[in-house]
Amino acid sequence: MFVPHHNDVAETKTIIDHKRNLVVVCFTGVPKPACFLRQANGTIDPRPEELNMGMMATWLQDNGKMDDKHITTVKSSFVVTDGPLWTRTFLSKKMQVFTNGFPLYRIEELKGDARILPFSDPTKKRTKRQTGLRAPPCVDNAPRTLSYGITKPGGCNWLHFCKKGRDKNNLPTYTCPKVHFTYRVVYECLCCPEHKYLQHCFGCAKRNV
Repeated sequence: MFVPHHNDVAETKTIIDHKRNLVVVCFTGVPKPACFLRQANGTIDPRPEELNMGMMATWLQDNGKMDDKHITTVKSSFVVTDGPLWTRTFLSKKMQVFTNGFPLYRIEELKGDARILPFSDPTKKRTKRQTGLRAPPCVDNAPRTLSYGITKPGGCNWLHFCKKGRDKNNLPTYTCPKVHFTYRVVYECLCCPEHKYLQHCFGCAKRNV
């Protein structure tokens, strides 16, 4: 699947290996192109039959184009857990060719209770983030915890996400609502409980494109 650059969304290319249950998304139209590997998720990754039906629905219902009318938006965030991966023999030949020439990182979906902070206070002058080897202690010597920052640009897919069902006569039916999937790769920082912005945090690992 190919999505061109638009608004704050990067140009991306996506390939799904249904046999290995793997997905690779490559951010290609950015200054530092990179690919990200994750497990397929039935909530946001259509199976072959669902994808084919969705493509048909796009042409039949919307004449091959998607708009934002009557659409559901699903947002996801992913964090880098490993990489760059130098050994790729566990991937299919198609995925190896697909990712050739790009750094490849393994990512996992961020849990819903993760603490996500804006980089800086928009009402104040921007200051540099803590980057030294040592940082001042937290208030009351509280421990630092992982917090996350959203990267830009992100990626997205617009799909008719078809799901198979059965009617009262037990005949197969399909419902194909329009879904706008948006996703970003986040970066990690160690923050004190009193920190409200990432610029005050320490040890940020911005492993994004």
